Amino acid sequence: SLWNPALAPQVTGAGLRVAGTGNFCNGMFVNSQNFATAANNCTPGVSPYGKYIVKAPKGDFAPRFGIAWDPFGKGTTSIRMGYGIYYDQILNGWYEQMIGQNPPYQETFTVNNSGSGTVATTPRLDQPVPTGIPVTAGASLTALNIRSIQPQWKDPYMQHWSLEVQHLLGAKTQVSAGYFASKGTHLIGAFELNEIQPGVALRSQCVANGSSSTLQTPGVATVACQAPGTYFGGSAGGVSSNILDQIRPFRGYRSITVLAPQFNSNYNSLQMMGQRRFTGASQIAVAYTWSKNLTDNISDRSDAPSNSYNIRLDRGRATLDRTHVFTANYIYEIGDFRCGRIAIRIVVHSYYKL
Repeated sequence: SLWNPALAPQVTGAGLRVAGTGNFCNGMFVNSQNFATAANNCTPGVSPYGKYIVKAPKGDFAPRFGIAWDPFGKGTTSIRMGYGIYYDQILNGWYEQMIGQNPPYQETFTVNNSGSGTVATTPRLDQPVPTGIPVTAGASLTALNIRSIQPQWKDPYMQHWSLEVQHLLGAKTQVSAGYFASKGTHLIGAFELNEIQPGVALRSQCVANGSSSTLQTPGVATVACQAPGTYFGGSAGGVSSNILDQIRPFRGYRSITVLAPQFNSNYNSLQMMGQRRFTGASQIAVAYTWSKNLTDNISDRSDAPSNSYNIRLDRGRATLDRTHVFTANYIYEIGDFRCGRIAIRIVVHSYYKL
């Protein structure tokens, strides 16, 4: 991590920040020549990767090869094997969101319309803050939510391999059976960096004012950060989790969402297929797949581990896992009506040309 705990703001026993202490751009990079760093207690860092914000791997090796073998030399049986590595790339939107949404670079102000309806006091696109309208500006005093990307980056990749046997039964029937598998490594996913370890809230004491990040103070009444039998959440029955800001690993922040390539997946399957050709282009085909898809995170941003300290606890069947898949299809050639009436021949031949 690029965050330095020695540069964190100093806090009194009453939970108040000591003025002039702390670097609010601790571990952050600022891409602006006009950012007033001194006035904002913000001394940004310099990326150790030059013009990049993460260390991009340069040794990605992606070999791919395949083998086909006719064991009997009759042209009726084929054994096929293949293997390949395929790399993925992160969406640019994640970088853009961090640039535009993370504090302290995002300021909020409120414009209250006076309601007079005059040109001079009504907000317009060319005059969003007209003269005479009261404006309230300033940063929120609540704990901040941060989005970030792991600097020690590793490109996510997939390995695919297969072994299949194909055989012809006569001139018009083909059957095949094969083992197809894949493994995902360093897959992209989000996790909560500022998460409290399970059970800590039940064993800790917090100031009753849960909306603040006040530290425990001698002589100030405290309560259990989490009462037994309760849970945190916005749904009915859940209590506010703001009180947990007092005991989070990184005080002064609430959620720190980190995008990191640290998840994995496995897919194994048995795939069988049969195809029968008839006169002309008519044919019928059936296919069956028996598979199992395991992962510890199903998406690159929408889901996160239930326990960021042990992500393997979430390992299980993926939501897109389908154990059994059976498909069947057929093609029936209706002919070209060469012996039919001339009107039918014209219509059918015109359709085929399309």
